[in-house]
Amino acid sequence: MIALQGDDSFRPQRATAKGIYDNSILVLEGEALFSDWDGYACELLVKLKANGQRIFVDGKEAGLEIADYDYTKLKLFFVSLLWRAHTTKHLFFGNVELDDSHEKKIRQMILNGLPGEVDDYPVTIGYCEDNKGGWLPVASPWCSMRGNKKYYTFFLASWIVQIRPDDEGCDPDEHFYALSPHWPLRLANLGRLQDLTIFKDWMLPKMKERWENEPGSWTF
Repeated sequence: MIALQGDDSFRPQRATAKGIYDNSILVLEGEALFSDWDGYACELLVKLKANGQRIFVDGKEAGLEIADYDYTKLKLFFVSLLWRAHTTKHLFFGNVELDDSHEKKIRQMILNGLPGEVDDYPVTIGYCEDNKGGWLPVASPWCSMRGNKKYYTFFLASWIVQIRPDDEGCDPDEHFYALSPHWPLRLANLGRLQDLTIFKDWMLPKMKERWENEPGSWTF
């Protein structure tokens, strides 16, 4: 369940999200290419919490690790997700905009089926320890800056995915959790959702604003 809506007379129920689809950016050949990566990523992420080995640091759960995964398919899924979010004209993805040079590089990676190395458009995946049931408000990708580096954050059910829209290499603190063909898939425990800056400073105010303007709706 990734969204709730209701009022005093409505009891929220579980729902299946259809996602946001734009049939204007791909031909049938492109759909066939992307569908394999999409299906693999969906199946893997659903099973991760059951199959992942928990990582502990100083007695606290720092993340999950899974050794056996297909780096090529998973990395190409996220790279193609970034490209699709940039390419579509849908307002939901209006925050995502790639430089022309990076759009061309990512397009070529997709066409060639080559995911690049860990430093090529680094991807990190995290989850919130109080959100293991899979609920998150439906939110547009969020653009943020850390120093002079840009990041896009995507919300995929209970997973929070951060992608750097450049190939300038990982920062040292990113390496451990960044997707790589050289080490297991590692997912960061981000702590409590309500404590995250992205939730307090961006998502929560938007939720409150939407609730005031459209009572009963939690999507934005």
